[in-house]
Amino acid sequence: MEIVDFSMLSETQITQAAQMLTDELHDGWPALTNAMKEINELRNGDPDSLLLAAVDQGDVIGWAGLLPGYGKMFELHPLVVRGDRQRKGVGVVPDAYGYGKPDIQMAIRL
Repeated sequence: MEIVDFSMLSETQITQAAQMLTDELHDGWPALTNAMKEINELRNGDPDSLLLAAVDQGDVIGWAGLLPGYGKMFELHPLVVRGDRQRKGVGVVPDAYGYGKPDIQMAIRL
């Protein structure tokens, strides 16, 4: 698995990312068109925003948007991991930073 900037993704991979929003966060993005609109707004929004994708063997298995807005802090919006890859380490960083809980570590790796 590698973490890449969204600018490195193909259109197929961007569609995979959008489908993940619809599949895993259906209440917020009930249709693929809603999810694609969200991704396009994030990609064309604040130039200081960062969209990162977790890619494994060419497939997007998770992604996160890091949006500025709180001084030196970033908001995670959204943070999604493909259903079959949840609870398998995507979005969790090893304890190299001294944090012991995966929920605290999610923003560091993905």
